[in-house]
Amino acid sequence: MCAQVSDLSTDTVVTADEFARLMAPLGPFEKNPLIAVAVSGGIDSMALLCLSMDWAKARGGRVVALTVDHGLRQSALMEATQVKKWAEKLGAECHLLRWQGIKPKTGIQQQARRARYDLLYQSCRDNGILHLLLAHTRDDQAETFLLRQSRLSGVDGLAAMANITAQKYCQVLRPLLSVEKNRLRATLTDCKQGWIEDPSNQDKRFQRVRIRKKMAENPDRSFGLAEQCLNYRARRIENEKKAARFAGRRVSLWPSGFARVDRDMLKTADRDCAGRVLAQLIRTVGGADYAPSPLSVKGVYEAVVSDGTTRRTLGRSRIDVKKKAVVIGREQRNVPGLENITTLSPIHWDNRFRIAFSTHLSPQQRDKMKTWMGEGALTVAALGMDGWKNLQQQCPDINTMTMPRAHLLTLPAVFLKGKIIACGGLYVNARDKDSVNAAIEIVFSPPEPFMTISQ
Repeated sequence: MCAQVSDLSTDTVVTADEFARLMAPLGPFEKNPLIAVAVSGGIDSMALLCLSMDWAKARGGRVVALTVDHGLRQSALMEATQVKKWAEKLGAECHLLRWQGIKPKTGIQQQARRARYDLLYQSCRDNGILHLLLAHTRDDQAETFLLRQSRLSGVDGLAAMANITAQKYCQVLRPLLSVEKNRLRATLTDCKQGWIEDPSNQDKRFQRVRIRKKMAENPDRSFGLAEQCLNYRARRIENEKKAARFAGRRVSLWPSGFARVDRDMLKTADRDCAGRVLAQLIRTVGGADYAPSPLSVKGVYEAVVSDGTTRRTLGRSRIDVKKKAVVIGREQRNVPGLENITTLSPIHWDNRFRIAFSTHLSPQQRDKMKTWMGEGALTVAALGMDGWKNLQQQCPDINTMTMPRAHLLTLPAVFLKGKIIACGGLYVNARDKDSVNAAIEIVFSPPEPFMTISQ
């Protein structure tokens, strides 16, 4: 069910009853719901936290506030700490999540966004929380529409943000997509709750900020743009249903992270449906955050419906158009090189695989692992041809008949003192007195589920 665009006065507070109506189509929820709220400390997220507290309390549930210290500004930790104080004063449990490690020098907003969501999703997983609430508003929806329109997005992009989005560990809910930001400011003022102003929201280097300032010249415009989003969303949902039905019958997506599609069925499928399936597979297999545009998928589709066989690359994926099937795997270009493993925390490798160490390691195993990490003896890299040859020597009976060789070489391999002890999608029989490969789990874990139907 899609939210309707609100026509209430821009200075009217959001009441508990109205918020309950906004939450209703996002359920069902548990009898005593446990929900997480992502809180930056800004107007929108603080208002969402306040409204969520009242909603959960009325239903015998509770709220966990999640705030992220991204470490990009000197004040970031201070702001996150302030959010924690506010949340706890409201009666919410609050977890302060930190983005650690070296920060990128380019594409900082995109990388920070990815890191933030990764931390939020992982916290939901670790705490058994099924529902994560985000505070995107009608203004954000309008900005997203204009941003994607400027990038010549198709129906999917112009549908902007969905009320419900399925993630690996939780559902993301956006109850405020029909509500104006000014109403949330009024709500906070009414309940005498403070908030934090993020200086990056005024930085004109970012396109979204420039769009926001332009929108401020005509505030009523957001209403019409939000209505357009709803129309595009209805079209997107129908397209997604059709593609999901096709994929359920004709797509094989393997746990080692490659896919096969029946070529004859792709040829006879509706062009939009075939293109959508191909785009989603390319995104999933390549580990990309977003699917390639319909325009860029056009060449792949034309190769599929032609009579010959060929090979293409797109979105970090290699697409082999064979006689009977289309095989999609990760292209070998730009796969990660050899890296030291320095932590027992899970590693999201190449944005495709999750490498995790067992939580049941004995104290002796943990000490041994930490020693190897300190010595630089535990590493991870794409398997590659050299690694494959070594693996054949280590495990002569290894079976790869069902896996394309080109894709096999892009799998993550964990090395101990130069010897492979684990490899994504393959069983490695490398147990010896030093090996702890049984304690390592490598799971195909792309950023988004392969097929979802928006709401």
